[in-house]
Amino acid sequence: MEKLKLNIRNFQESNFISANRDKILFAIIFAVAVAARVILFGKLPGGINQDEASIGYDAWALLKYGMDRNGFTLPVHLVAWGSGQNALYAYLSMPFIAIFGLNIYSVRAVNLLFSLLTVVVMYFTVKHFKGKKAGFVAMALTAAAPWSIMSGRWGLEASIFPVMLLLLIWAVSYATEKPRYLYAAAVIAALSLYSYGPSYLVITLFVLVCFIYFIIKKLAPIKTLIIAAIVFLVISTPIYIFVIINFFQFDSSVFIGPISIPRLYGNRIESQGGTTFFDFFRNIFYRFFEQTDSYERNAFVFYGCIYVISAPFWIYGIYRFFKSKTHFDFIVLAALACTITMFFYYADPNINRINSIYIPLLFFTAVGITDLATDKRKLAAIAVAYTLCFSGFLTKYFGEDFKNYSASDFFDTFDEALAKATSLAQKSRTINVTTQPLMPYIYALYVSKTPPQEFTTTASIANPGSMFQNINSFSNYVFDNAEGLKYGSPGIYVIENERLPEAQGKTTEIYNFERYSVAVIN
Repeated sequence: MEKLKLNIRNFQESNFISANRDKILFAIIFAVAVAARVILFGKLPGGINQDEASIGYDAWALLKYGMDRNGFTLPVHLVAWGSGQNALYAYLSMPFIAIFGLNIYSVRAVNLLFSLLTVVVMYFTVKHFKGKKAGFVAMALTAAAPWSIMSGRWGLEASIFPVMLLLLIWAVSYATEKPRYLYAAAVIAALSLYSYGPSYLVITLFVLVCFIYFIIKKLAPIKTLIIAAIVFLVISTPIYIFVIINFFQFDSSVFIGPISIPRLYGNRIESQGGTTFFDFFRNIFYRFFEQTDSYERNAFVFYGCIYVISAPFWIYGIYRFFKSKTHFDFIVLAALACTITMFFYYADPNINRINSIYIPLLFFTAVGITDLATDKRKLAAIAVAYTLCFSGFLTKYFGEDFKNYSASDFFDTFDEALAKATSLAQKSRTINVTTQPLMPYIYALYVSKTPPQEFTTTASIANPGSMFQNINSFSNYVFDNAEGLKYGSPGIYVIENERLPEAQGKTTEIYNFERYSVAVIN
């Protein structure tokens, strides 16, 4: 009798697994994706990057005071250092800052959620147009992709652009079957322009190509296309005005009610360009095949952004896309072609600038693997190869070498030392800060939460009108070259630990952090 009950239980469990196999597989892949992104989230990379501190503070200032640190109300693009920082990430961060306060978790939350969203959208899009098997392959590839994991763990605003492109591919592809999705596509395309500078070229070209394609193939009523175009133009017009103002270097900013369209102090566009055909093909090779740049925070040598072993699969996948000639295939190929145009503009592009190429490459890789893995043995062999790569990547990412690299690259404990100095000073004492980080003043704003009005009225700018403005001082903070610091004057000093012996003997209090110290002279 017991044996019969056991057999019945096993049969029921077997039936449950069989009936829910897809849901279980989806849950497993998604759980792996979550684990790879949330373990030590906020602590790895250690510290906070200056771009994170910048966009986090501006998001907080906009939330609390309706203006950024340069005094612009509801800007369509942040002025930041002087040469600008894209605003969409800041606005998306506001709900998290409102709930959790301004900290490393709220600053990085958007990229974490967008990274996980990429995994889900990739699955449903590929499944719908290429079948369930290809959908799971695409989902697993995205869940394990080093680029998606690494970019999802810190708050660089450029990292949301590829996700916006993916959402746009999803919306346009579904619109080939249900034209009403064009309205969603129009909104996504327009918002994408606020995510990162390369979108001005990539998204504009992609929208034009898709619009013409829908007309030629008669995929949607003209009325629907016109309404979608109007929606796109209404939402995108402010950012196009911004591009025109700064490309042609108009004399002043534009204000539309409370909305600011700023004229940047420095034009970063002028520092780009000069690309030769040699640069173009060299960069194509390195970013498509080697998939690395000079920054370990973006990719590891040997592993790359979507693993270097993916090359034969995405090459074959492109061939398959050309051969099948469906509407979905055309849209993904158009997305790849539009992203490649960035290589004509950037003579030496890092991965952050051209990261959108990895979205179509993931599509192609999934299709290539699905078509080449004609039986379970081949699919298992490919799965083992990627699992080994994934395991090696995780071992390196969570290893001591990368922890030490990120701690240095992200100025780990500098914000903690500044926070301690700020609490000791309480506005009544001068805080002297070394310039070891690129822009130390933004860390002071980040930890002190100084109102933007106070910053704009007290800031002393070393190089007004520069592309990257250096701040000599604001409020009770003074920023000086490390070699120029003199420890004889009363005050509070934030210094690198290796310079601590120079301050010892002259201080009454010293507070040590892992890489920085706070020295107090009364």
